[in-house]
Amino acid sequence: KIVMLEIKDYTKPEMTAMFGTRNLQGLRRKMERYGIIFDVNGRGENAVFTIKEVPDPFKIYCLTEIL
Repeated sequence: KIVMLEIKDYTKPEMTAMFGTRNLQGLRRKMERYGIIFDVNGRGENAVFTIKEVPDPFKIYCLTEIL
């Protein structure tokens, strides 16, 4: 199944599965490095990531699915 990051809300477990990073700070850093514009609401396992913009969706797909 092909999973591409979309403009929507994601739970922390969904983001962990996509990016392979368990802690909140690691997820934030990865997304910032990839140029993703997002907001985070909540703390810990209840955090919700609101993806606002994905400048290069194919690049993100390649980094998260192929590598």
